[in-house]
Amino acid sequence: MQTSTPPSTWQPPHSVGLPPPSVGPTPSPPPRRRRWPWWTALGVGIAALGLGMLVVLDRTVLRHDLITADFDVSAEPFVVGTMPEYTASLERGTYVLEATVDPDGWTTSFAMFTRTAYAVVLETDLVELDDPSSDAALGIACYDLPETNGHGYMFMADPTGAHLFRLDRDAAESLQTLAVDDTITAAGLVGQRIGITCTAQGDAAAVSATVDGVEIISAVDADGITRYQAGAMLFLPKDAGDHIHFDDVIARVPGE
Repeated sequence: MQTSTPPSTWQPPHSVGLPPPSVGPTPSPPPRRRRWPWWTALGVGIAALGLGMLVVLDRTVLRHDLITADFDVSAEPFVVGTMPEYTASLERGTYVLEATVDPDGWTTSFAMFTRTAYAVVLETDLVELDDPSSDAALGIACYDLPETNGHGYMFMADPTGAHLFRLDRDAAESLQTLAVDDTITAAGLVGQRIGITCTAQGDAAAVSATVDGVEIISAVDADGITRYQAGAMLFLPKDAGDHIHFDDVIARVPGE
């Protein structure tokens, strides 16, 4: 509610029954403070506002990881719950995807980035893989709006080796394959840190995968997907009860 400002000539009324105050010598006015021109004050205010916004952005967006999840207390920004063919849960400080029926496709857990990125490094620790047949496959992927178009890139390890795929809805296009090697199959990656890097390069995209920080496979997609808004961990089990444990998921913009 606004209050009106009384005019400068307004004086409080005298108390009833009391004479008006005596009139004495007029005191000297206090020294006047120097007033800056209005445009100077406006410029200072804008500069201060800009500095404050930079501080807020620096602390809440620009320096933050796109995803940070260690699963000791919470699954956020990933979700837990029961899906038609699998469950997602927390167990012993890890994130678990487990097939509840004989599956016919991938189990996938997405998390949205804190902001859209045009280059991203997504990494996770592969803690445990329970698949007696050793025929399971696992993946890690960067996506542009996965819930609406399913466009992105995936690093996958399966019994035949390591692969990079371009994903478009239900289709997958192979970009690069590294022949079978026991150290980079799904079972061979247990206990290691896997990652995928997706980087826009004009209309193209460069994609690579790492194991414990060492690049093992890379490719360039000439007609690339050039923005990334989500990361995902994927598991392709063979039988009901097969499960995989992930930990310490981090997505960040390279160089930040």
